[in-house]
Amino acid sequence: MILLGEMLDTACQYLKLCDSGMDGEPQGMIALAYDQFYPLSQRSARLSVELTELEKRMRRKLYLRAGDEPSPPKPKGRSARSGS
Repeated sequence: MILLGEMLDTACQYLKLCDSGMDGEPQGMIALAYDQFYPLSQRSARLSVELTELEKRMRRKLYLRAGDEPSPPKPKGRSARSGS
């Protein structure tokens, strides 16, 4: 999960790089990249669904292992883990 988070952070950095370097690109390359927005949006939506489902399954596992706890813990926010 940590690696996945790092990959997503890197993907966001790449998008910013694409945006800043777009002025020097030929029109055809920009059109080719633009055609990828819908497939990328679909993949992003699928990732969101998969993350939500995995979180539910993990919460259930945590609840079953916790035994007498009334409810499983909520995932910590990024700032709580990294100290930022």
